[in-house]
Amino acid sequence: MSTLKISRVKNKRWLLIFLLMTINFVSSIAIVMLNKHMYLHREMPPMFLVGFQFLFTFVGLLFLIAARFFKVKSVSILKVVPLSIAFCSFVVFSNLSLKHNTIGTYQILKCLADPFTFLLQVIMYGKKYTVNVKLSLLTVLIGIIINYWSDVVLNVLGTMFGLIAVIACSLYYTWIGTTQETLQLDPSQLLFYQSSISALLLLAISVTIEYPELYSYFDKFDSIEMIYLTVSGLLALLVSTSVFYIINQTSVITYAVFCKLKICAVLVVGYVIFSEAMVIGQMVGVIITLIGTFSYTAAKLSEQGKSRSRLAGYSPTSSNQKN
Repeated sequence: MSTLKISRVKNKRWLLIFLLMTINFVSSIAIVMLNKHMYLHREMPPMFLVGFQFLFTFVGLLFLIAARFFKVKSVSILKVVPLSIAFCSFVVFSNLSLKHNTIGTYQILKCLADPFTFLLQVIMYGKKYTVNVKLSLLTVLIGIIINYWSDVVLNVLGTMFGLIAVIACSLYYTWIGTTQETLQLDPSQLLFYQSSISALLLLAISVTIEYPELYSYFDKFDSIEMIYLTVSGLLALLVSTSVFYIINQTSVITYAVFCKLKICAVLVVGYVIFSEAMVIGQMVGVIITLIGTFSYTAAKLSEQGKSRSRLAGYSPTSSNQKN
C-alpha cells in the first residue's frame, strides 16, 4: 500500500472518530437536558421514561444486527439478569437524582462513582493503588462535600437517589468485566441483552408503581409528547451505541478522559438552560471535584503506561538479551 493510500486511510479513521465523538458528546448533553425538561415541565414518570429508552435502544440494536454491524451470541438470560438489575438501578436512580437535584449536584454526585469503585476494588479484590490515585480521589470527595453543603436548593431525597445510583454504578462497572469474560460477550452483544431485560423489568415496574402518574401522563398524551419520547429514545440509542465504537476505534482511557469533558459541558449547559442558582461555595466545590477527577484519570493513565513498560521489559527478546 502506498504512502498516499495509508494517509487517506488514517484521515478517514480520524474523521470517523471525530464524528463518533461529536455524536456522543452532543447526544449525551442533549439527553440530560431533555430528561430534566421532561421531569420539570412534562410530568414524565422516571421509570417509564428509562424503560422506554431501553426499549428504543433494543429495537435500534435489532436494526444494527439486521445490517450486520454485530452478531448476537446465545447465552443464558439468567446469567445476565444480575448485571441488568445493577444497570437498571444505576440508570433509574441517576434519573431520579436528575429529577430532584440541580444539574450541578446531579453531575457532581456522579463523580462519587470513582472513589466508590476504588473502595469496592480494595475490599472485594484486595487491589492496591498508588498514592497519586488516592490523593486525587480524596480531592474529589472534598469537592463533593463542599458542593453538597453549599447547595442552596439541597434536596435530601435527591441526594439519597444520587448515592444509590453511585453504589449501583460502581457495582455494575465492577461486575461488567467478569461477566463479559465469563460469557465471552463483546460490549454491543452485552448491551443487546441488557437493554431487552432492562426494558422488560422497568416497564413492568412502572405500570405497577407509577400507575397514577402514567394515567395522568397518557390522559393528555399528544403528538408533542410523542416527539419528546421519540427524540429521547433516539438520543439514548446514539449515546449507548456510539460509546462502543469510540472505544473500539480509540481506547477505554481515551473515552474516560472524554467523559470528564462531558461532565464540564453538562454543568455549563445545565446552568445556562435552567438558570439554576450557584453560590461561590458550589463553584469552588465543582472546580475542586473536576480537578480531582482529571487528576484521577491522569494517575490511571500513568499507571497503565508503567504496566505496559513492565510487560515490554519481560518480552522474550529482552529476556534472551539479559541472559
